[in-house]
Amino acid sequence: MDLYFLREADMNYTPSEVVTTGFGYAQAEKGVKDYFDYSVSTVALLLEGEVQITGEDLSSTRVTAGNMACFPKNVYHNIDILEDCTAVFLYILGDNVSFCEKVLTRESLDHMPVLDHRIHTLPIVPILRTFADQITMYIRDRQRLCRDISFIKQRELRALMSVYYSQSQLRTFLAPLFRTSDTFYSQVMSMAVGFPTVAVMARRLHMSRSTFLRRFQDNFNETPKEWATRLKCRFLYRALRETNEPMASIACRLRFCTLQRMAAFSKHHLGLSPHEIREGKPLAVELR
Repeated sequence: MDLYFLREADMNYTPSEVVTTGFGYAQAEKGVKDYFDYSVSTVALLLEGEVQITGEDLSSTRVTAGNMACFPKNVYHNIDILEDCTAVFLYILGDNVSFCEKVLTRESLDHMPVLDHRIHTLPIVPILRTFADQITMYIRDRQRLCRDISFIKQRELRALMSVYYSQSQLRTFLAPLFRTSDTFYSQVMSMAVGFPTVAVMARRLHMSRSTFLRRFQDNFNETPKEWATRLKCRFLYRALRETNEPMASIACRLRFCTLQRMAAFSKHHLGLSPHEIREGKPLAVELR
């Protein structure tokens, strides 16, 4: 799957944090297999093609062109491309509850369905298709962007959703986002994609190092180093086994300074080299 992102005209723009900067555009050919496992929640508008989405609970949903779906953060989904497709993504800026509160009425928020991890879809109304086409144009022509456009366009999307869909439709569609709590656990998981140090995570959560370590142990029942290693093993295995992403790209994304370091990590913690994993050889250890 080829991904392109909305790079704002901002001197402080950091490519490594691109997934948290608002919008993306994807193209994929029939037969490609990929996955969603982002540290931010995502709304995907499928403009062309057809995909099959299978969740961790093995529930399966087929999404066709002209429909959109939402993916709560840190919930794993397999994606099978059934027909060549293009899609626009919103990587939600801010917490999920705040996003939902700007779309739903107070009465709807009080009557949200219980959480289930099935994918629910909504048809893309014409005005939302125009919005998606505009985002695509912005991504292709980055020089014309102003700072903070991601926040502006997210507000516009929320407004369009609240006007062009019924509250009943929106309750079902947004329930997986609304029911995903923003606890200490999810705050830490939202930073997982960058594998930050303890000092960085504590600073972002406005905590002392000792307070952060105590709460981390209470929530994860392991040290930050053990947690980062386990997550890196999972991300590495899935990237190698379930995508066609180049090895050099995986190494860069997972913060390995060289391919050799990634190979040594893989051999030590997974019992196989990256090439052996990609070739389908069974793991010698249990992946947690």
